[in-house]
Amino acid sequence: MLLLSLLLLSGVLAGPAVAQEAEPLVLRIDAVNTTDHPNVTMVVSVPREMVGQDLGSDAFTVTENGDERSVIAQPEPTDGLQVVLLLDASGSMGGRPIASAKVAAQDFLDAMPDGVEVAVVSFADEPLVLSSFTTDIGQTSAAISNLRLGRNTALYDGLVAGAELFDGDANSRRVLVLLSDGGDTASETTLEKSIVSLLDADVGFYAVELQSPEYDAAALARLGAATDGIVVPASDPDGLTAVFVDVAGQIVNRYELRYESASYGPTTVVVTAEDDGITATAQAGVDYPAPPPTIVSTTVVVADAFVEEVVALPVPRSGTVVVVPWVQSSSALWLGALAVFAGLLALLLFTGVGQRRDRVDKPSSDTKRFGKSRGKALAALTDSATLLAERTVNRDAGTSGPVALLLEKSGIQLRPGEFVVLALAGALAIATITLLMTNALFALLAGGFTLLMIRWWLGRRVKKRQAAFADQLVDVLQLMSGSIRSGFGLMQSMDTVAQEIPPPAGVEFQRVKIETQLGRDSSEALMAMADRVGSEDFKWVVEAIDIHRDIGGDLADILDSVMETIRDRIRVRRRIRTLSAEGRVSGIVLSLLPIVLAFAMLIISPDYISTLFSTAIGRVLIVIGLVLMAIGALWMRRITSLKF
Repeated sequence: MLLLSLLLLSGVLAGPAVAQEAEPLVLRIDAVNTTDHPNVTMVVSVPREMVGQDLGSDAFTVTENGDERSVIAQPEPTDGLQVVLLLDASGSMGGRPIASAKVAAQDFLDAMPDGVEVAVVSFADEPLVLSSFTTDIGQTSAAISNLRLGRNTALYDGLVAGAELFDGDANSRRVLVLLSDGGDTASETTLEKSIVSLLDADVGFYAVELQSPEYDAAALARLGAATDGIVVPASDPDGLTAVFVDVAGQIVNRYELRYESASYGPTTVVVTAEDDGITATAQAGVDYPAPPPTIVSTTVVVADAFVEEVVALPVPRSGTVVVVPWVQSSSALWLGALAVFAGLLALLLFTGVGQRRDRVDKPSSDTKRFGKSRGKALAALTDSATLLAERTVNRDAGTSGPVALLLEKSGIQLRPGEFVVLALAGALAIATITLLMTNALFALLAGGFTLLMIRWWLGRRVKKRQAAFADQLVDVLQLMSGSIRSGFGLMQSMDTVAQEIPPPAGVEFQRVKIETQLGRDSSEALMAMADRVGSEDFKWVVEAIDIHRDIGGDLADILDSVMETIRDRIRVRRRIRTLSAEGRVSGIVLSLLPIVLAFAMLIISPDYISTLFSTAIGRVLIVIGLVLMAIGALWMRRITSLKF
């Protein structure tokens, strides 16, 4: 009886233990490549319990919707593996967390195979590269041991610095392992820019999320979702070692599985690895390509050794049909595409870039609710795109980027983000229409050419505005001199110019007046205006005003002297422009003549000119001709651009 009781007791105690050992471990599916369907390539990471085991093809099983497939498995080599260990060294890591982090990092290094390049980067007030990529474990361990704490947390700057360490070798495999609590208090960059840096470097992202007083789970979750990475929480610093060893196992112990699929569309794939009584499994939903079309039935009518073919005749129409062969040719298609491109480009350049309306008309009371919600959604989308473009074109906080400077010089009252969104939207529209009419290469070229034309048009608008200001400068100085002789002060004379002179001079002096009223020094505001209008003559005027303010004198006489000098310079400049007009017109005609003749030949005799496009020597001649035309245009531009 006693023996029976012992046997029953041992069975009860052993039962849960056996069940626990039989419970499968988690197998991670890192990538699935279906571009060569039905041949599928899958990359999986085995758990650390299976580390060190040589798993062959017979250890893996792949099923699709319950149907097993034949698998060929091989370990993924660690040659070319580069790992950046990014460690949080901020004040929140002081004490037990940093000590546990150092021990966990050392165990992580011990789990790396020989030949793996490891770099160590810490971040506190700023990122610091403790050790560049090296296979010397001793050097890396020393860098971790010498880790020192700071005060703040520059997490996003640290991510950018870690991503920049990777080289440009396309065959290398890049992994970044982060230890952080997710908080950021001192970065100069943003979370979005750090995500872009990781994506550009093609980095496999692993994050160990340590819960501290600065715990921010949302930031790390967004990093993991954007990079398709792994975020592992760690509530206790003592558990960091196990987490780091587990991450090292997932990085190193990866296998490449190849199998031939027999499924199409959404499919449930189950992968199982089993060896020495240890089982690991994973399940994923894979969207395979759609099945190829099949022919349901084919009907062939055979009668007396010949096949009767039924042809559907068009329905006759009354009237006279006039056929124009050229309209149906490829030349007409190209001419139509060019006309559409020119029309859209003109619409983009000459609409939507005037003065921005400061207030929006309120909708009437009978506006439909659907229209309101759709308008709000469109406005929110536009504002988001504008804000993203604003952050991109501005280099630093408080510093205007080149787009903002060009817009100021051109007099276009648009924010840089609005202008960038408008330009990109126009280029995308033209590229889309070109794609529908031709192919992807011409669509890409059309979009890029649109952006170049917008940049050229903006520069041309700046030059025209600067030239208009130069023509107004003599009148401006004469009006200022007369106002000062009438008893007005300098600021009152500039106010008179702002009211009496049309744009651009009136607008610029109005801006100087407002800036001065807001506390900016008048000389500084005038010099900034001289930079905007690009006038060397006006810089002389500003310097004359500064000299008068320092030593005194009759400002009206000084302005009259400067005005006479500027008038003589304008007279000489106009004479030079008149004498060089023939050369400029000749350069334009000679540059456009080959292009116009090519289009004329393409329309009149396409077979004659098609030799240039259909033969190798013809394409070489086209390239040589374009290069020589560019050289000639630049040469004539340099000859006719006279400076004095």
